[in-house]
Amino acid sequence: MSNATLLNNYINVVFKKTYAFDAVAVDKTMELTAKWFHKIHRNHALIPPNFDFVFMYKGIQMLLNLDHGTSTAKVIWFLY
Repeated sequence: MSNATLLNNYINVVFKKTYAFDAVAVDKTMELTAKWFHKIHRNHALIPPNFDFVFMYKGIQMLLNLDHGTSTAKVIWFLY
């Protein structure tokens, strides 16, 4: 994630390709997303001003509403 402007595109693709009822896929998606945000933080970069927080929030909210223990735990881990 050397180019933070691509974050929005990466999140969009990965979230749309993840099947919410597949706990392994959700786990990998949250891990990957966390790595991207961590890399941006480590590089002392900022989240792009055009980042679609609404899209990401809807994806996280959908996973939390499923009330699936593993997915819920992984989303809470990501948010922490």
